[in-house]
Amino acid sequence: MEQDPCNGLTTRSGLSVTLSNASNGQAITGNAATVTATDGTFSEALQFNSPSSSYIGAQDREGAYVLVVTGDGFQTFVSETITVQNGVDCELVVTQEVAIALQPD
Repeated sequence: MEQDPCNGLTTRSGLSVTLSNASNGQAITGNAATVTATDGTFSEALQFNSPSSSYIGAQDREGAYVLVVTGDGFQTFVSETITVQNGVDCELVVTQEVAIALQPD
């Protein structure tokens, strides 16, 4: 019997972003921050995923994304371009995992 290379997945996040406080290393989670991914005219607010403590989005969507992260008490962060591509398995995107340390105001 052939093994499913997708492990039953039908969708995959293109972006998975973890945030921390640059001064003390503590995780920034939930509604404490907003992470927005933009690719041309496409823009999406990433959703917080409690089990992974990360902000996820760009479901099955290739693109060249710039992330903008805002949060009370932190300086706004703008990323370099992050490229999400389709993988060879299943035609699902390859998740780009990004760790960002936000500077307090």
